Amino acid sequence: MLLAEQPPGLLSRRLSFGPGTYDPDSSGSSLYMQLIFVAMFVLGSVLIYSIRKQILLETAAADESTTHNPVVAVPKSDIEKPLLMALSDNKESLTSSSEKAVDAPSTQMKLEKPADPAGSIGVADEPTILEFCVKGLSYICFAVLIIFLYDYILNEHFPFSAMLSFAQMVFCSFASAVAVFGFRLVEPIRGLTPKVYATKFAPLGLIFAVYLYGTSVPYLYLGAGFIQITKPLQGPVTLVLLWTASKESMTWLKAGTMGLFLGAVLLECLGSEALGTFSLTGFMLLLMGITSGALYYTVSQILLQTADTSIKLNSVTQMLYVGPAASLGALAVAYATGQGLEVWTSEENTLPWWLLLADCCLAFGFNIVVMRLITRFSALTYTLTGYTKDCLIIIFAITFLREATSALQVEGIICMICACSLWSAIKLKKLG
Repeated sequence: MLLAEQPPGLLSRRLSFGPGTYDPDSSGSSLYMQLIFVAMFVLGSVLIYSIRKQILLETAAADESTTHNPVVAVPKSDIEKPLLMALSDNKESLTSSSEKAVDAPSTQMKLEKPADPAGSIGVADEPTILEFCVKGLSYICFAVLIIFLYDYILNEHFPFSAMLSFAQMVFCSFASAVAVFGFRLVEPIRGLTPKVYATKFAPLGLIFAVYLYGTSVPYLYLGAGFIQITKPLQGPVTLVLLWTASKESMTWLKAGTMGLFLGAVLLECLGSEALGTFSLTGFMLLLMGITSGALYYTVSQILLQTADTSIKLNSVTQMLYVGPAASLGALAVAYATGQGLEVWTSEENTLPWWLLLADCCLAFGFNIVVMRLITRFSALTYTLTGYTKDCLIIIFAITFLREATSALQVEGIICMICACSLWSAIKLKKLG
């Protein structure tokens, strides 16, 4: 379920964009980027002020409610005392009568606490900050490892990204089948019918194939820089889809914070690479891929969090039931891009079996972590965590690898940290 970031060597070429060339180091481009940063700063300030104001208003409303509805102790008047004495005598008589009664064991009734409806999440089951940190860091670690390994394989041993994705999907489907039916680590879906599979799970695999095609083929038409600044549109699309499915509320605070995320990614990308060539065909294909990716993760969230046990998935069964259809879709994309099965016997394939196995195992673990993150949180949280991952990679490269950076990248990191803090405040305080 992994995609190649870009064809080898594409970033090393500075391509023309429209009538001119975009250069992140030129004075004109730098001025535009500084204006974007100022706009992001103003937006962040407005959001911070709005969140603080809303928290203060809610606190004041709670204090006012407590003030107007105090618990007042009612004094016992002379009229109340005879009534209380009568009630006390009545209680003693009822107690003595109940002691004389003999209850048969067969007729005893036990009061039981009604069970929660299926699929409901109690307070104890609500995700915590610690859980998010653990799952988020696990996702980031897996993502960083697999990105570097994926890039190494494509550049050094096997330059066929679609066929490599096909191999990963086949392995994930096989490994999940062994986990479910061999080791019985999780329970399969009981009573699964061909109609349910054809209408619920197979279309999800086809959506993944469109996602794979729409994010791979545009590299033939567009520059890598333009693709990188367009991909973050998946966040707003995911938010709209979740709102349509009643899985996420839509507020102006969330929309503004999403804009801050997009501005941060824009600054990070434009501060490091050229936009490249533009093509309307490539742009439409890219939008198709972005929309398909958002739809794939949104539908996955619905199937992972549903209360209907006949279609409810978990992080393992998601690959078991969706993986085969996604594998066929990946194979179709491979053939559509000129990467048939014959590439495994071509001279360009120098990939050792143990390295392919390591990559597939890493892909299996990565998908487990991603689906767990979506199950406990949401597809939108997964998307935003991906933005944070890119920011942390840049910070790591600057701090430990001593790589050169630009002011735009630093400004993008500042905006990203601000956006993450605002989104956390909105979620923790339940402001949206």
